[in-house]
Amino acid sequence: EMCIRDRNELAFDKVDSMVMLELSYNKIVDLNVSLTTNSSSLKYLLLLENELNAVPTKALDNLYWCTRVDLRTNKIKRVEAFSFRNLKMLQYLLMGKNHIEVIETDAFYGLSNLLLLDIKVNPIRVVESCAFRGLTNVIDIVLKNVNLNELNSSNLCGTETQLQYIEVCE
Repeated sequence: EMCIRDRNELAFDKVDSMVMLELSYNKIVDLNVSLTTNSSSLKYLLLLENELNAVPTKALDNLYWCTRVDLRTNKIKRVEAFSFRNLKMLQYLLMGKNHIEVIETDAFYGLSNLLLLDIKVNPIRVVESCAFRGLTNVIDIVLKNVNLNELNSSNLCGTETQLQYIEVCE
């Protein structure tokens, strides 16, 4: 198991010139470190197949120019309010195959350029009202193979302008 809490543990000093940061398959449990200082070059953050049990909010804080974040196949249990608040340019957020049970109000707030939100294959029980608020340009929300009993317009407030697809079938 690997916990990244301190800039000294990994060489993130060169992040300012990276386009892609690949940290997949490392059994990372916690990513409690700021990855960059407003780098405009980092476009892709890949954290697939780790052991993360929460959205690494601190690590995402300065990734304003990032366009793709992949958190698939981790152990994330809840998407808290404003988890992605500073990812203004994000277009693709992949969170399938986690353990997400709850999506809080304003969980995706700030993702005004997001086109695709993929949260399939999660045991989602609760989607709070306005959980998807702020997704003003989202085209596709993928909810395939989730245990969600109900999804209504109050959950989707703020997505009305561009939303074309909500995929819920297997």
